[in-house]
Amino acid sequence: MACFLVPAEEAIVIRALEKAMGEKARVWKLHWLNRMLWGGVLLLAIEHI
Repeated sequence: MACFLVPAEEAIVIRALEKAMGEKARVWKLHWLNRMLWGGVLLLAIEHI
């Protein structure tokens, strides 16, 4: 169960960092990292079901 909880926590932290950085987050492409993390969480959750 922790295999998808840890990436979920990381995605939440990245989202907060993205909001704090503002426009600089676009340069670092944090939105893509956030999407990939949430996608991984979703796939792992489906796999466990």
